[in-house]
Order: sequence, then structure tokens, then C-alpha cells
Amino acid sequence: MQDAGGTRPGSPRGAGDTWEPSLGRGEIIFGRSGKKRGKFVRVPSGVAPSVLFDLLLAEWHLPAPNLVVSLVGEERPFALKPWLRDVLRKGLVKAAQSTGAWILTSALRVGLARYVGQAVRDHSLASTSTKARVVAIGIASLGRVLHRRLLDHAQGDGPVHYPLDDGGGQGPFCPLDNNHSHFILVEPGSPGKGDGPTELRLRLEKYISEQRTGYGGTSSIEIPVLCLLVNGDPSTLERISRAVEHAAPWLILAGSGGIADVLAALMNQPHLLTPHVAEKQFREKFPSEHFSWEDVVRWTGLLQTIMSHRHLLTVHDFEQEGSEELDTVILKALVKACKSHSQEAQDYLDELKLAVAWDRVDIAKSEIFNGDVEWKSRDLEEVMMDALVSNKPEFVRLFVDNGADVADFLTYGRLQQLYRSVAPKSLLFDLLQRKHEEGRLTLAGLGAQQAREPPAGPPEDPWRDLFLWAVLQNRHEMATYFWAMGQEGVAAALAACKILKEMSHLETEAEVGRTLREAKYEQLALDLFSQCYRHSEERAFALLVRRNRCWSRTTCLHLATEADTKAFFAHDGVQAFLTKIWWGDMASGTPILRLLGAFFCPALIYTNLIAFSKEAPLRTGPEDLQELDSLDTEKSLLCGLGSRAEELSEALRSERDRGRRAAFLLTRWRKFWGAPVTVFLGNVVMYFAFLFLFTYVLLVDFWPPPQGPSGSEVALYFWVFTLVLEEIRQGFFTDEDTHLVKKLTLYVEDSWNKCDLVAIFLFIAGVTCSRTVLAIDFMVFTLRLIHIFAVHKQLGPKIIIVERMMKDVFFFLFFLSVWLVAYGVTTQALLHPHDGRLEWIFRRVLYRPYLQIFGQIPLDEIDEARVNCSLHPLLLEGSPSCPNLYANWVVILLLVTFLLVTNVLLMNLLIAMFRWLPCRLDLSTLRGGPWFWSPQPRPVQPSRPQGAVASLPSGGAWIRGVTPELGLPSGERDLPEPLDQKVVTWEAVQKENFLSELEKRRRESQEELLRKAAHRVDVVAKYLGGLREQERRVRRLESQVGYCAALLSSVAESLARGSASWNSQNSSSGNPPASADHGGALGSTECPEAGQLPSNP
Repeated sequence: MQDAGGTRPGSPRGAGDTWEPSLGRGEIIFGRSGKKRGKFVRVPSGVAPSVLFDLLLAEWHLPAPNLVVSLVGEERPFALKPWLRDVLRKGLVKAAQSTGAWILTSALRVGLARYVGQAVRDHSLASTSTKARVVAIGIASLGRVLHRRLLDHAQGDGPVHYPLDDGGGQGPFCPLDNNHSHFILVEPGSPGKGDGPTELRLRLEKYISEQRTGYGGTSSIEIPVLCLLVNGDPSTLERISRAVEHAAPWLILAGSGGIADVLAALMNQPHLLTPHVAEKQFREKFPSEHFSWEDVVRWTGLLQTIMSHRHLLTVHDFEQEGSEELDTVILKALVKACKSHSQEAQDYLDELKLAVAWDRVDIAKSEIFNGDVEWKSRDLEEVMMDALVSNKPEFVRLFVDNGADVADFLTYGRLQQLYRSVAPKSLLFDLLQRKHEEGRLTLAGLGAQQAREPPAGPPEDPWRDLFLWAVLQNRHEMATYFWAMGQEGVAAALAACKILKEMSHLETEAEVGRTLREAKYEQLALDLFSQCYRHSEERAFALLVRRNRCWSRTTCLHLATEADTKAFFAHDGVQAFLTKIWWGDMASGTPILRLLGAFFCPALIYTNLIAFSKEAPLRTGPEDLQELDSLDTEKSLLCGLGSRAEELSEALRSERDRGRRAAFLLTRWRKFWGAPVTVFLGNVVMYFAFLFLFTYVLLVDFWPPPQGPSGSEVALYFWVFTLVLEEIRQGFFTDEDTHLVKKLTLYVEDSWNKCDLVAIFLFIAGVTCSRTVLAIDFMVFTLRLIHIFAVHKQLGPKIIIVERMMKDVFFFLFFLSVWLVAYGVTTQALLHPHDGRLEWIFRRVLYRPYLQIFGQIPLDEIDEARVNCSLHPLLLEGSPSCPNLYANWVVILLLVTFLLVTNVLLMNLLIAMFRWLPCRLDLSTLRGGPWFWSPQPRPVQPSRPQGAVASLPSGGAWIRGVTPELGLPSGERDLPEPLDQKVVTWEAVQKENFLSELEKRRRESQEELLRKAAHRVDVVAKYLGGLREQERRVRRLESQVGYCAALLSSVAESLARGSASWNSQNSSSGNPPASADHGGALGSTECPEAGQLPSNP
């Protein structure tokens, strides 16, 4: 709650504002149970408001208010309307709790304060949180408090036991309301100095409205104070008049009765306010009261004073406009009071900060950003920071739409503040703290004395930085907006997938939620790329391999690989591009047998056995590449898989040196051996050759010294050595700019890399130890073929299904092992109770029951009718191997039960699991498309930037010396600056089209149609309510017109009778006419004012 100016509300003041010795403070206990407690203070009427405010904050430890609602109304018993009770319970108390407001009342258990206390009590009983406390402060005159003597003689060291009087007050005295938490009791002052509590309350409200609080964000605002008028008698007008002179805004609840209805009726016609109109209103609203003319004239003057500050008055009728919450009405009243005296943007900041804090973007749109005020970017910087910190994406969008410039707003300092606002118990906070500690230790090691200051100037891409901050904060809606406003949308969405994937590894309990959010970002990337692919295939392909300048010059394919976005790879456009890369310049439908033929006979490359792309004539003049706006040139730059300029220059050199024939031979050679499918096929062939060599050595030509090693064995050792070099390259010599431990961690994360390590270590152990380990190692190398054939269209899904089945098989084996061990131990104890040989115990407990599952049941050793130990030399009588026939029927019964459970129940359960799993995979993991097993295999692996070639151990290292490997680095390209900017702009346009279509679909959705229908119903209801009000006004006008017509007709009749009498007298006496004074008749009858019903003449 630190003030921007430096003073905190409730902080100690100067010498003149210290505690006054006359203040009597204490604690009050209501009733005998002691459940209701409160604090009170006795103060003189002239006490400084700063002393009271400091008392509330510093000594009573109340939180600084974010809003003060001062209730003014009837202080005598009155019947509360049902809707008004709902306003107090569901509106006022709820708004006070949600906004951290103070409620000021008259403290006495009578009138409006009693109903407010009941609402506070109901809220406290319904709330389960101890923090959701509503602060209700009562300010009353000590002279009106019942049992005053208990409070007068209160000592500071002990509480005051205040009795509960359910019967109400006794004459002018009223008890304190036990539902209030704090009481300020004003001692009566000297006569002639006015109402002490009212004066003190006015000064306290004025003082609080001048204080500042840091509620709602990073900057401070003045504490808003709002007076709420409910009912009230005419004496309340003095209170209202004094308050509006202090510029205090008022909210008047129309329909609550009393003075509130008088003010509501006069708000629409203040120019007709006269004592007669006021008297008529008083008689209507207070029919049982009789007021003197002097009081009516005095109250009329007060009404005129109040009406001169109409901008501070807001009238709201909850019966007709019941759809709005009270906090909304309060905010509208505060904004209206601000609008009246200024049109400067700075004067609206406090109300705008309140709207942000209360998350009322609708009020901000309708009342603040309605075109009356011209907002500049610097005016919205504070509220923009508040909206970002408090996660209000709708406000961020509103501020950007109304002039906020993110490029000017976001500096490195503000970005640092955003990261400092991270919740302490979050994963991002731990990561930032760890990074800060590493930086501090690094600076300490370098001898630096000061921490690094943030760089000067704005960030390179503010939308990207805000997007990353929102993704790390798990604020999906805000991140989606920043994604929509930034550039390079496909890369940004894939980067978000990668970030969430890495964070899910660090926080396992949130992995499910993060996976759902990751799917949303992946869907954004997929939808945007679909939009781009429909518009232009060439430019969409360029997006996949173009180095994104805002994302560390990485490509979309590389990001998709790192994030393992299967749905993105399953897209038709990505598949088409991967097919294009996979086959290179060869036709995609080339049979594998032709490739194998050309592989073993390279001369077939130069025949028509394999179809290649048409070779265009070589043109290397400067005019061929300088015109980037040309469609052909753009396509050549976008669609080329390598550096076009290098190819052209190399081809030109070949043409000059060797002629066209040599250039043709070189080009064909590069196209065939440079195609990834050829490299992959070579790896497969060489791996099979490696396995054949391993088999030959293991079965035929493996001799220990001095006969060995043979030549084939030495060739095998060298081949395995090349595999070791390949694994070292994959693990450490990568293009990722990370430290050694990180590279090793990424390498080990892949399960097939672990398989490779196991195979290599077993091979080393087998060579140095025994042939048995080498034989087991051959099994591991053979199992490595599963990974090779996982790219096959038919075998791939089945391999994945088997892999998923293995996880469920472990649960099945658990149940099976339970039965197997239980049966094995029991039968061993019954058949061989005295056989203590350990090897035979394990054989009979585990091995024999396992064989019995598959039908190998040794009845000669189990069944009493078939056991004959004399026929077998190993089963002599008395030998431990001879079965014990005692309780043999139990053994037979156990055998039947064991076979029934294992062969019938558990085996059928296993079959059912195997039949159910493929269906489940088909609905979840296999639905993404056949990209995993399409004719082209995956060209990239998450832990291998060199692609699928590097993932397959191969002894054919000589192939890599002749042909380049496939991988993302060979496909990455830097486009020329004009063309790169054109592609970025084109992607931004496609993103706008995609968002427009998305918004159109959202508007046409059923939920949106229902919301619009509900909004229209509310508008129609308000319109009908206005029509009813206009109908009442028209009826009043008709009655007034009728009364005036009757009055005019009576005046005309009077004039006619007077004229006839004058003519008769003139004719009889001959005297000159005398002017008849009809003014008395006209002046004696008054036309009713607007808003009054005429009486019968």
C-alpha cells in the first residue's frame, strides 16, 4: 500500500497528528457468550480525521481501504423492501468484500444501520474464509447510545460487556449494533456547534478521499469515497448538501423511499424546483408527516444547492435496472463524477485503475473510452502494467485499441518488473531464482561488484517478449492475444509448445494441464499453416525452412521437432514438403528396387531407370537474381532445397572446367546420392551387412588367440568402432549451442540411444570377457532393427501398438506372478517339505508352475495314483526328491484352480487387453494421420538435429564421405532481405485472415448467439422500462393539460359573465366602463407544476 508520493496510508504523521490523550479506546463484547466482539473509541467532536485514520490502520490493524462506502439514510425503524434487502446483502456486502471496501454507518441498531449489520452477519456466516471479512465501521453520537455508562467508565485494560437488547431502543436511546466490528463514539459537544457525528464523518470522508493506496496494480490511486443514499428523512438534506460541497459523489437508490425518491423525481426537472413543487413531493413521500412552510422553504434551498451539483449525483433504480451489480453502479457513479469537471485523460486514471482492479472492462468501454477523452500512449502506461500483472487480457486489448503503443511501453526495465511480479510459489519463480543465483555466482567469480543493468532502449520485438512472458506464466488467453499481434505466428506457436513441454518435465503434477494448453498452441500453428498452405504452397514451404529472425534464427521444422508436435507433422502441407525433401530431385513414386539397383550399380543413375526433375538451363547473370518481385525468381528462391547461388556458381565452374557433359554427370551424381531416401537406404543396407558379418563371426569365425582374431573379426571390430564414433557425434557434436552436460542429457533421453549404448558396452564386455556376452549383444543389435522398420507404412503402427502393449503387460505379469508364486510355494511345501536344496526350490516354485501354464504337467511327480519313486533312480524312497503324498488331494485341487485362473481367466484378460489397446490407439495417438508411417519416414528426431540418418547406426561411414546427410541444417535458408520481409508480411496477412474466420465462427456459434439474444432481451427490457416511465410522464402531462384546459374554460366563463354584467350595467347607467380586475381570480388559482397531479376544481 505504498503511496506513489512516498507516504503510506496509516503511517505516523507529524508532531501535530500524534495520539490525543483524551481518546478512550477499548474492546466491547456483546452478550454473555462472547462470540461477538468489537473495538470502540471515544473521541471529541473536534478530533482530527488523521488521528482517526491512523488509529484504524496502525492500532486496529485494518487494511487500507480500496473504497469507502458511506451509508446515509433513515435512522428510525422502517420496513425494508425485499429488493432493497437483496441489494444490501448480495450487492453492498459482496462488493465491499471483493473490493476491500470500508462501510460507514450510524452504528446504532435501528434503521438502515441495523439492516446493514444483518447483511454483514449473513455474509460472515455464509463465508468459509477468514480473510473474507467485511469491515463495517459505525460512527454515532455517544449521547444516543443506550447503556452509555458502561462505555464512559470503560478502562483500557479490560473489555466492556455490552448487553444485547432485542427489544430495540428506549426512547431516544438505541443500542449499538453487534454486527459492526468497529465503533467511533463521538462525545457531545457544546450547544450551537451542530451535529458532532455528522461533522466528524464529513471531515473523515474528505480526509480519506485525499489519501492514496496501491490497490489494483503497481501505482497508487486516491481512495474513492462514495455516499450511498437509502430512504432518509428531510433532515438528511443538510448532510447531502455539505457533502456535495466537498465534491463527494452520491449514489441514490430510487424506489427506496423518503428523500431518495424525492431526489430521484427532481433529477429530471431541476429547473422547475420551487417550494410548492418541493412541498408536493414531501407530502407524497411523507404522507403521515406535517411540515411547516419555513422548513419547506429551507429544504427547497438545500435541494437547489444539491441540484446544482447534479454531476455528483447518480440515480439508479434496481427494480427497473436490476441486471447490473452494485459494484458496476458504484464505478459508473465514480466515473460520472469525474467526467463532470474534466476532460483530461490524467483525471480519469484513478477510475480506470479501479475498473482494471474490479475487472469491469464493460464499464471502461462504455464510460471511459467512449470518445470523450483523447488518450495518449504515455497516459496508459501505468494501467497497462496493472492489466499485465493482474492478468486482464481484455483490458490489454482495450488499451492497445485506444492508443497504447507497446513498442514505446515495453522497455527492458518494465520487462524486468513483469518477471519480478511472478508468484513466489510457481515454477517460473524457481527458474528465475536459479538463473539469478547462477548469474550472481558468475559475477562473483569474475570479480564484478555490481549486477548488470538492463540494456537501454526498447526490446527488438516487444510482442514476442510479452508472448514468452505470458506463456511462461501459463496465461493462455493473454498469450494468444500477443501471438495474434506479433509476427512469425507459426514459429511462435511451436516455440510455445516447446517451452511448455520442457516445463512439464520439471513440474509433473501440472503435466496434464500443460499438455492441454500445449495442444492449443499446436492447434494455432496447425490452423495458421493450413491457411498459408491453402493460399500458396511455395511460400508455406518457405515458412518451414526459413530462419526466423525473432526466434534465434531457427526454423519451424526444427521447433516442431523439438516440441514433438505430431499433429503438425501430420498436416498435408508438411507431409508434402517432407516428401519433397525425402525424395530430393527424384520422382516420389520411384520403386525401391530401382533405387537398390542404382545403389549397387551407380552407372544406372545416368539412364532413364530413375526419373529426375527437369534440369533447367544454367543462368548465372546478375539480372537473373536481382529482380525479386518476379514470380519465377521468387519460386526459385523459395522452393530451392539448397543455396541456389552456390549451386549455380558450382555448376558454372563445372561447365567451364569440364564442359556440359561433366556438369551433367556431376549433377546426376549429386541428385541421386544427395537424396535423403538414398542415404537412408544405404544405412539400411549397410546395417544388414553389419548384422550378417556379426552373425558369421559369432557362429563360424570367432577364435580366441593364438588362432584369432581372423580378418572378418577385425573388420567387425572396425565397424563397431565407426558406430562408437557415430554415437559420439550424435551426443556431442551437434549444432545446438548448449553446454556438454545438456547435450549428454538430451542424448540419453532417447530410448534408442540407450539401446545403442547398451549394445556397444556389451560388445566391449563380450570381446574382453566371454562369447556368451557377445551372443547376448547380437540380440540387442538385432532388436535395433525395430527402429529401422518403424518408418514402414504397415509395420510402423504395429510396432507402436506392441510398444504400448508392453506397458500393460507388466500389470498383467504382476497378477500372474502373484498366482504363480502362491501356487509354487504351496505345492513345494506339500510335495517336498524336507528338500532344502536351493536350486531345486527355485525350479519347483517358479519354473515348474510356469511350464504348467503351457500344458507341461508332470503328473508322475504330483498325482498320488501315478507316483512311483522306485521306477526312477533319482526318486528313491526316502529321498528329498520323492514327493510327499500326504494331503495330495490339496495339491490336485490347487493344480486345477491354478490352471483355471491362469489359462482361462488371466489369458483371456490378456487377449482382451491386446484387442482393446489398438482400438484405443486408433482413437487417440493414431488419429493424427499416417505421417509416422508414410512412404517417407521421419526426417528429423527430437534429439538428433542430423535427422533419421544419424539415428541409424551404420558401418557405411564411407557413404557419408561421398553424399551429404539429410537434416534440418541442410534445409535451413536465409532469404534475401526483400523476399524475407515479403514472406513475413504475407504470413501476417494470412494470420489476420485466419483470425477473422475464427472470429466469424465464434460469432456464429450457439453460445455466442445465446449471449447476444440475452443481451438483446436486456436491452428490450430496459427500453420497455423507459417506455413505462415515459407513459407515466405522458399521463401526468395529460392530467396537467386537462387541468389547465378546465382552468382556462373557467376563466373564459368568468370573463364572459363579467363582460355580460358590465354591458348590462353600462346600458342601464350610461357610465363609462371600468377596468375589471380579474387578476385576483387568476392569481388565486395555481397551475400545478410538472410532476404533480391536479386536484379537482
